[in-house]
Amino acid sequence: MGHGHNSNHKQFHYRNRYANILSNLQRNIEIADRQFLLTGDRGTLWQYHRLIEEVVKLKNHIIEKELEMDKEESNAVAEFLKNGGKVTIIEEGEFTEPEDIVYKFKRSRGPRAKNAKV
Repeated sequence: MGHGHNSNHKQFHYRNRYANILSNLQRNIEIADRQFLLTGDRGTLWQYHRLIEEVVKLKNHIIEKELEMDKEESNAVAEFLKNGGKVTIIEEGEFTEPEDIVYKFKRSRGPRAKNAKV
């Protein structure tokens, strides 16, 4: 997902925040499943389904957030290109020097800017 070199890293970082929670939920699902098979207790069956709903809800939240992050990045790139920015494709394995890379992202001037026309 994503267009920039950091897209996957940002999304992985966001997803990684929830790794332990998802792992714990999965363990609890397995425990509830085992308990229901051993005891037939309907309370553990209810717990099993509730935990699955929590996992689905959390995964959907993560996916929505990742899509939102991807869209924000795409909008920033589109704005950069619209304002005359140029993209140079660097082949894999090619080396560049830091002075070869020019960052020209600028914030848009809002109505409070000195010379803004309202």
